Amino acid sequence: FRRCVWPASVLSSSNLRPHLTPRYPGGTGRASRYALVGYWMGEFVVSLSTVHAITLRSRPLGEHDRVVSLFTRERGLVRAAQRGARRPRNTWGISGESLVLARWWLAAGRSLEAARQVEVLDAHGALRQDYERLMLALHALDALQSTVLEDEPHPDLFDRLLGVLKAFELASQPLLVAAWFEVHLTADLGYRPEFERCVRCEIEIPRGPCGFDATEGGVVCGPCQAFGQVPRLDGTVRRLLSRLQAVELPDIAEHELDRGLVIHSRQVLHGMLSARARLPWHVPAEPDLGPWKSSTSGYPPMEGNSPGRETRPGHEGHDGPGG
Repeated sequence: FRRCVWPASVLSSSNLRPHLTPRYPGGTGRASRYALVGYWMGEFVVSLSTVHAITLRSRPLGEHDRVVSLFTRERGLVRAAQRGARRPRNTWGISGESLVLARWWLAAGRSLEAARQVEVLDAHGALRQDYERLMLALHALDALQSTVLEDEPHPDLFDRLLGVLKAFELASQPLLVAAWFEVHLTADLGYRPEFERCVRCEIEIPRGPCGFDATEGGVVCGPCQAFGQVPRLDGTVRRLLSRLQAVELPDIAEHELDRGLVIHSRQVLHGMLSARARLPWHVPAEPDLGPWKSSTSGYPPMEGNSPGRETRPGHEGHDGPGG
């Protein structure tokens, strides 16, 4: 707690204005900088909470301020206001940028937390040097923000996200790390997908292709598919998703699998996450131009669609910028 001592003349006034300057034990400052949460023995008590957080995204607030969305270990998803963060000369640095791990000092407000101080711990600079790794990391933050509720602590998910961001920097196939994170994100949020038993009749399904219902969160056997059409799930993709559920992050950091197989697996997971997102969530398509260029890039065609890939006018025969 931090105490703010007001002069007796101010305490006797019936109209306390936020611009009045109080006397502090260690210096002076404006009362509008502090959240007054209590009054005890002639002193207003100010509460500042300390949290460790990863910045998800930010948006402008007014002319000079900014609102940051923070995923904290102690409190879950929190929104905080940074006063003066958009001024040319500000002391917030890169704390409002996505992917930054920092220690925040927050004060309670009416609708938003008020950021008072921040200490940057890790900016994940290596991720910003590689386009593919950066986009996968930002997509992981977007998926998390769209599915996690505010003020709902998820300490295990926070630790998992920290490990995934570090794995994006070091892994030989970051796309596989993204698939692993999305599998475990669904489990951490309470709807772990089922890949062994039918979610409708609960019988065990033999290995091989089967149906998959993203709304119900699992595979569907042949007889149950007659009661409602569901997409077809390839047997190889099913085995990969089941395996990702059972392994830990260090077990896949050095492995590389077929890129098309991993992309198809993520496509299945995106259907589950989109069905449970609390906010509108944009599921990005796999880019096939620019730094993502690959001989196997692009999502595999869904059943019933033409295997041919549409090309934009002026891009025929080009593999990327300058290709």
